[in-house]
Amino acid sequence: MRAIPLLLLLAVAVAAKEPGAPLDSEITDIIIGLTEDTAGGGSHDFSVTSATAADADGDLGKPIGRRLRRLPRNPLETLDQQLQRLGCMNGVKYAVPDLRVTPAAVHPDGSAAAAVPQTLPGGGSKGVFRAYQWGMSRVGAQYAWSIATGAKDEGSAVTVCVVDSGIDDKHPGLKPNLAKGGGMNAVKGEEEFDLTDVLGHGTTLAGVIAGTGADGGPVGLNWDNVNLLACKFMSPAGYGSTSDAVQCIDFCLAQKAHIISASWTTGTLPNPPLEEAVARTAEAGALLVLAAGNFGANMKQVPYYPQVYSRKYDNVLVVAASDDYDEHIFFSNYDPSSVHLSAPGVMIYTTSVGGGYNWTSGTSIAAPFVSGAAALLQAVAQDRLGTTLSATELKQHILDSAERLPALLGRTSTAGRLRVDWALQLLLGKKLSPATPCLARPSQRSSKCRGGRGGGRLPARRSLVEMGEGEGDGESGAAAAQDRPRGRPCRSAEMQQEAMRQLAQQEQQQPQVQQEPQGQQAATAQEAGLRRSSRRLQAATPS
Repeated sequence: MRAIPLLLLLAVAVAAKEPGAPLDSEITDIIIGLTEDTAGGGSHDFSVTSATAADADGDLGKPIGRRLRRLPRNPLETLDQQLQRLGCMNGVKYAVPDLRVTPAAVHPDGSAAAAVPQTLPGGGSKGVFRAYQWGMSRVGAQYAWSIATGAKDEGSAVTVCVVDSGIDDKHPGLKPNLAKGGGMNAVKGEEEFDLTDVLGHGTTLAGVIAGTGADGGPVGLNWDNVNLLACKFMSPAGYGSTSDAVQCIDFCLAQKAHIISASWTTGTLPNPPLEEAVARTAEAGALLVLAAGNFGANMKQVPYYPQVYSRKYDNVLVVAASDDYDEHIFFSNYDPSSVHLSAPGVMIYTTSVGGGYNWTSGTSIAAPFVSGAAALLQAVAQDRLGTTLSATELKQHILDSAERLPALLGRTSTAGRLRVDWALQLLLGKKLSPATPCLARPSQRSSKCRGGRGGGRLPARRSLVEMGEGEGDGESGAAAAQDRPRGRPCRSAEMQQEAMRQLAQQEQQQPQVQQEPQGQQAATAQEAGLRRSSRRLQAATPS
């Protein structure tokens, strides 16, 4: 068994240091939001008290989105003074700092990469997929690819827009799946069509979504016929700005992107212009996939933006990171009210700038697993069923098919990890592929894997009864039994429900396995009791 390298853990710890309010010196621009009547009035002079009183000098700043302008800091005023002056003007809805945007990733160096095992946990050793891509195996990619590896042709390819640091458009493992015409660069002061990924963050994400496996490299969830669109807003300095991120989101929508993948955060301050951009994605019907963030924070207590906007907008899907033992990784943010499911996020083998391949970790790299799964699901719906799924339908299919795991209870709304194969199989009414074998550290085997392989892991929306524990030998019972994720004897539904009820009552007398803040305990106590009861039942059932 491998251990996460010490250097990586230290890097995560540094990355996870919780940020406070931005320093005055970090803010170089102001974003102002205009009211409806002001937005159509053109440019305005800020020397008067009304933003619509003058229309000649263009002092309103650069347009960066619908009813949004970016204005440089005034060196003669403090930040608070300038925000107060602008915010009090007639016709201005708000004036806020142009907050920095930071990626949610940890980049291991060569020494960390050398610690990656040559075999998957419990797996084989032949080929790059089996040797290095443990994450793809864990989400069921090998079963999903027996159904589809992307859209049926280029003309029907699903568009995924990656809002990040750009994408290496010369990388042989990505080039065939890049959108024709490239994308856009929104970084202030850079050429509009220069998508060079100096930071390297966007290129790593792209490999998980759409890597082709060229030169024996890793493959993405859609390694054939996907339309990968890049919008660059992060500079070589290692961060971007809210104003540039907003422009990128609007660019993705203008290009009719089905899915927008964003692996970054603006921190713990509410961000009105970014929320308005998120609202536009909802209006346009695009699925917005967000990384949860790498601060190890309970976002019910410490909210991060735009992640917590998922509570308000149904098209937003927030992804936490899990490790190779199917446990919540310590650096990943969590909160069942705003984070939906987990995906592999530790030592993921993917594309890197310059045509190479490397390993990376973080919730940043977990999110594109879900973006890629959504693209594959949409492609299959279009090609096999002749229908286009809405953003909320895509999201619900992914959440309903998540593989529920005991260690993720209280961390996400599904307490599950992505299973792209189950999503496709449930969509098409096919038999489900096997559940993931229970993987535990040596010290945990006696407790974590009680009940044998699989541990009763089921899709999030399906109970034991729904998965084929029906009464009788009729046609409906046989059909349901065929759909079970792993073979086991059927019991009478009445007997099973009664046993589950009794065991759940017993569990109420015992302390919770994983203590969470009081607000989370109320939401998950009943669910946790039923989950533990389900596992005990399966342990008692001969296989």
